Amino acid sequence: MGKSIDLRGKRFGKVLPLMPTSKRKANGEVIWECRCDCGKIFYAGTGTLRYGTTQSCGCSHHDNAVYNTPAKTHGGSRKERLYRVWRGMIDRCYYPSHNRYKDYGGRGIYICDEWRHDYAAFRNWALANGYDESAPRGECTIDRINVNGPYSPDNCRFVSMKIQSKNKRKKVC
Repeated sequence: MGKSIDLRGKRFGKVLPLMPTSKRKANGEVIWECRCDCGKIFYAGTGTLRYGTTQSCGCSHHDNAVYNTPAKTHGGSRKERLYRVWRGMIDRCYYPSHNRYKDYGGRGIYICDEWRHDYAAFRNWALANGYDESAPRGECTIDRINVNGPYSPDNCRFVSMKIQSKNKRKKVC
């Protein structure tokens, strides 16, 4: 088991992790005591906080609607890999509580209107431009050709993680 991650003081939507408990999930993941903005104390796992699954204690109907409505509106499902790719782009670019927001939305990376509001348009583009849903994990990932550019049809492609790892910002020391 790896080193546990300290989430104290970091916000995840309406959730503020207060302290880790001695309880663990079956996979060894730490369970955190959290406080929602509504004041309720509840418990959530490290993974559900970090990956955006838990954004509140459940008090906000809007929080639930954010994840349920797109599946009905756009014809996708959280069970579908490509839908999760699309949701991941949105979360990284538009939700400051996302753990990678500073590298995406915080730098001005955005999603073209065509894709941001229409999963079907994104899915159609992806299927016509190299997306392979049967590819092993890491072999078909979305990549922005210009790392400082938006997620858009003319700036994205599907490549392996190996190729994608070569396409990153230059580090300034």
